[in-house]
Amino acid sequence: MKKIVIDKVTDKIRFDNKKDKVLGPWCFKEYLNIHDIIKNKFKNYYIEDHVDQIKAFKCCEEQHKRIIKKIAEHIKIKNKLNFSLNFFQNYISYWLLDFIHLTHYAKRLSNLYKKKYEKQKIKIYINYRNLEFKFMDTHDYIEKTYKNTDFFSHFVLSFLLNSKPKNWEIKNLLNSNKNKVLKKNKSVFSLFKNFVYSLFFSRVNTVYGFNIFEKFFLSILLIFKRPKVNYNKFNTFSTLIKKSNLKPPLNDNELIKIVMNYIPKSFYQIKEKKKKKFFLNCKNKVMLCSSSSLLYDDKKFDPLLFKELGGRIISVQHGSAYGDASVSLHHGHEYLFDKFISWGQKDHQNYKVKFIPLPSPQLRRKIKFKNVKNNKKILFVSTSNMFVQPKYLKMRSFKESCNRIKNTYFFLKNIKKNHHQNLLYKDSPYGHFSEKELFKNQFKKINFINKIPENYISKVKLVVMNNHSTFFFKSLSMNIPTILFYERNCWDSTRKANKYFDILHQAGIIYYNPKEAAKKLNEDILGWWYSEKTQKARKLFCNEFAVSDRNTFKTWIKFILT
Repeated sequence: MKKIVIDKVTDKIRFDNKKDKVLGPWCFKEYLNIHDIIKNKFKNYYIEDHVDQIKAFKCCEEQHKRIIKKIAEHIKIKNKLNFSLNFFQNYISYWLLDFIHLTHYAKRLSNLYKKKYEKQKIKIYINYRNLEFKFMDTHDYIEKTYKNTDFFSHFVLSFLLNSKPKNWEIKNLLNSNKNKVLKKNKSVFSLFKNFVYSLFFSRVNTVYGFNIFEKFFLSILLIFKRPKVNYNKFNTFSTLIKKSNLKPPLNDNELIKIVMNYIPKSFYQIKEKKKKKFFLNCKNKVMLCSSSSLLYDDKKFDPLLFKELGGRIISVQHGSAYGDASVSLHHGHEYLFDKFISWGQKDHQNYKVKFIPLPSPQLRRKIKFKNVKNNKKILFVSTSNMFVQPKYLKMRSFKESCNRIKNTYFFLKNIKKNHHQNLLYKDSPYGHFSEKELFKNQFKKINFINKIPENYISKVKLVVMNNHSTFFFKSLSMNIPTILFYERNCWDSTRKANKYFDILHQAGIIYYNPKEAAKKLNEDILGWWYSEKTQKARKLFCNEFAVSDRNTFKTWIKFILT
């Protein structure tokens, strides 16, 4: 009898490599090694959903638009608050869209397995006891569905067991799950810090990069002044991508029923937050904030109440993938508030909105690059690796993670051995599995570091990256010698971003082949980096996606005053 393993392959299951299947690659996490990744060994053991990612993204967005009003009305009634429906739609919108992605993803995956094996005799093996799929708040939801594959696998299992084929058997091994998500209680210091920040920096609390003095000054300034800009009309959280014509795996009524069962507990406790908050005069005033203020329950109430009382929200870019990513779940919610401050881009091909480009305080060059010819240190910065990301986004899938790791392996194999001992490798602490664990026995002379890469950026002759995440933008903006290698179409990028990536490719900053990137380490790095061609390409890119200047604080003051 064929087996399908849901969450983890163990010796007790006696997995047969020739006929048995798993629900996903996370089932082999105990056996993961670099050689199997290079050989792409695991792909034969599970079914992949090859649905068009952009069409599936739009399908989720369309269903979100159809049902959000009903869910918001339900939350409003439960909280007994006389706030507008827009307030509640804004409050739940990001979580709802993310949950729709999760549900579509899980339902489609379960449908694929049922369709292929419904006539076969199947024994489903479940290693762990049934996990409670309830959420305390949005943070708890993200911890469980994004960081813990066991919760996702059991969510898919719930769909598999619904109308289970008659010739399928269930075998539950009832092992306890050691990967339980524990809710972290905030320390007294953390609570005090949040209080102080909300008191003195309320108008710029989560704008990153400014120091305490700058935040205080800008916050006071915003109490009395309002930037004179053309604000957006109220958003609908929709992209300009054409209608998908893709049938959702669940109809609206089925989806609403599931949503009602999994709404985070905190959504029913908004009334308690109102008792603790007040603002003096919000009418036509402005608050600046980043995505964390609009996504997480412990932060988003303040800006949304501020808006409810007549204020304006200007969201501020705080990382990469805003102007360069084709679509994103939470970026769209930020773009379409009252206004959006970008790191340089003025618009986006998939959103009907105009940005305000300002130099970012996060990109300010706070250190001096030690321009020493004899410096041999190289900083390598990677990103998180995922077994599954239950969202219709091309980035950070298991396939993308494996391709990136393979490219990194070939890069490390093709650089000279003496470079290994000078390599400072920063693995990501997030994600489902670690590159450090995969590489440490293969490349024993490499130095794996734990501190943030910003601590080393002034002490190296070159930054090497295998992904274009935030640190790539920071490094280019600070004019640090940098190269990046990755597969050309691994992420869904905008047309404009691809144009500028190709400009960087022509200048030798970006490589689409890791072996070619490895050759760069043998060149005169400083001579190449400060050449007219390289600097021109860097400046063109930064002017569009990573603007910075020496007078960032003054520029922001001028923006508020004029």
